[in-house]
Amino acid sequence: MTDRTRRRATWPVTALLALATFAATWGLSPVVTTRSWPRDTAAALVLVAVAVAATRALAVGRADTTSRLRSVTPTLVGALVGAWIVLARFAGPTGRTDLFVGLESFGRASDRFGAALDAIAGSVAPVQGTLPVAMLVVAASVALFLVADLIAVPGRRPALASVPVLVLWIPSLVLAERVPTATFVGTVACLVLVLAADRGTRSGTRSARAVAAGSAVAATAAVTALALAAGGASATLPRFVAASWSDAFTDPGPGMQLSDDLDMQQDLESRSTYPVLSYTLEDSDAYDGVLRVYTLTSFDGTRWHRDDRAEGTSFAADEVLWPQASPDKGQSTTMAVTLAGYRDSIVPIPIEPRAVDIAGTWSYEPRSDELRGDDTTDPGMGYTVEVSPRDLTPESLGRTRGDDLSESRYLDVPQTSHTEDVAAEALAVTAGATTRFEQAVALQEYFRDTSRFRYDTAVAPAASDDAVWDFLTDRSGYCVQYATSMTVMARALGIPARVGVGYLPGQVQRDGSYLVSAQRAHAWPELYFPGSGWVRFEPTPSQRTGAAPEYTLEQTTGTTPATAAPQEVPDLAQQPAPAPVATATSAPVAAPAAGGRDETPWLLCLVLASTLTVGAGLALVAVLRSRRRATADRDVEDVWDALGGDLARLGVGWSAATTPRQVPDHVLRAASRDGTVTIADDAADALRELATLVEGARYAREGSQRPVAEADALAARVVAGTTRLRDDRRARVEV
Repeated sequence: MTDRTRRRATWPVTALLALATFAATWGLSPVVTTRSWPRDTAAALVLVAVAVAATRALAVGRADTTSRLRSVTPTLVGALVGAWIVLARFAGPTGRTDLFVGLESFGRASDRFGAALDAIAGSVAPVQGTLPVAMLVVAASVALFLVADLIAVPGRRPALASVPVLVLWIPSLVLAERVPTATFVGTVACLVLVLAADRGTRSGTRSARAVAAGSAVAATAAVTALALAAGGASATLPRFVAASWSDAFTDPGPGMQLSDDLDMQQDLESRSTYPVLSYTLEDSDAYDGVLRVYTLTSFDGTRWHRDDRAEGTSFAADEVLWPQASPDKGQSTTMAVTLAGYRDSIVPIPIEPRAVDIAGTWSYEPRSDELRGDDTTDPGMGYTVEVSPRDLTPESLGRTRGDDLSESRYLDVPQTSHTEDVAAEALAVTAGATTRFEQAVALQEYFRDTSRFRYDTAVAPAASDDAVWDFLTDRSGYCVQYATSMTVMARALGIPARVGVGYLPGQVQRDGSYLVSAQRAHAWPELYFPGSGWVRFEPTPSQRTGAAPEYTLEQTTGTTPATAAPQEVPDLAQQPAPAPVATATSAPVAAPAAGGRDETPWLLCLVLASTLTVGAGLALVAVLRSRRRATADRDVEDVWDALGGDLARLGVGWSAATTPRQVPDHVLRAASRDGTVTIADDAADALRELATLVEGARYAREGSQRPVAEADALAARVVAGTTRLRDDRRARVEV
């Protein structure tokens, strides 16, 4: 290989682009939980980059390097290797790596690709990094790397190659409005090094190299500016100059709403920190800030279902909204709510009696205690609530005043193979309790006992047809399992019960306001007490919800009869419960609003597909232009270098120290010593003529050079007349 050929080695550009792609892919960590996908992405990029670089290295110096097919062959090989990696790693029948890829692998890959899109459409960031989602991340990274490499190497447009790499920033910029610092620094550094490495692969006159250097400086500045603009515009520019990435790439309509199909057997995915709403409280001691969105009463043993919507009634701004007659009130306070990402036709309201001043057409439905509208809310919408909390105490709740609820829907217990077992456990837990309130507190403290139950967002596989019994035996779950189990056990005791769904109190901000994010979504049981109405209890352990409601705390330290030890549940319940695990999640699934549930994922897919298409088109144009330019700029030296590469692969090449006049004799001696390479007389004559032509081009006066077409013809005769007798031995010549 000659010195000029060595300077054309492009593997550093490919390697740096692979590093840049991985750094950019790491930027997805704010929106995709990090499981195995970073490791899988790194492995895939390494293997694909090696395949591309190796294929390209084998093509260096060939006489037909101007062939369009040869220029994209490394990319095609990389695509095949990438497809095999994705199918082998993610399309196996068990979800584990299966090196054998068959036709059925494509079907499984298609199914998992659809599952990934469904997961993205049905979740809020960060999306859980499941196998389908990881497959989508790895496949996208490999595809964008191949497009970037095609633009940078055959297309000779390294600055333009930064565009497909930076596409990987879009999800984080759209959903989290930021990219990690390590991603920003790593990506930009690698892309700048790509420009420097590409300059090293170019050859030509000093003036040409100077032009290339100037172009590299300009391109470096362009790449850095592009990355800075992408990463920092939404954070550094004033709001009136540049809107946030969320505003730029998403419709302002889509937002957050709570899922209304709570499933006892579904894992809780990681919740987003995306703001749902904020509020201020005139007196934070008067109300804790819990907000209801909707109420559930129908449970089939596994899943909760919304009841048929009842007609609500209009109300005045000063009218107290409450299902029963106005109860005894405590200290009132004013809550001013401003919606952010929340979007639904039901607005969050406090779970205590309140008067709501809200613009638009709204109605109150007392049976479910919900405030509904004809249209969905908009970001920035505000309303004021005058909250008048009830004066709830152990004494007031221990007294029975008024009629009890007799509607069967508040007492129905699904009939399963373990219905009687659940009822027996409820009786055992509340043994010794003499009032409904004592029973309720006993159930609450039973579930909050971390020596018995463990908070966990992962739910064990179903072991029976009764999800409540499964929870009582496995003893781990999140708020849906705790709230459902207490509700069903209360009903088994004859206590009307239902489940409320909404948000825990927000986190206090520097300005004194409270911010509620999607992480604060929560479910809790509500039990009915004649004279007081529906009362919230909190069976979910304290590490997620904080202290239990104040009116239940006095009961646990008072003089009321202690409850008997609960009956031991057989099988799994006899095993000691693991230590409690702190978690950052809390609640039922917070899903994108109905108006915009699917738009964002498909928008991102459209952006990605468009970028790939445009990038591939630009790469093809760049390749064709560079090929035409390369053909026009070729000289005798290029032909000589290409021939040297061809003969070197046969074991009869020469080094850069060998002069053109020495080359023919050197090649013939090398072939004679090797014994497996035959050079025909016509090929030897052509080699001598070409050497003379090269020597003349190097040392003769300007204007005496002969056309490159003649050099091509001579080189073709040399290649055609040089053959290897057998392929099992590779000749090597030391020069």
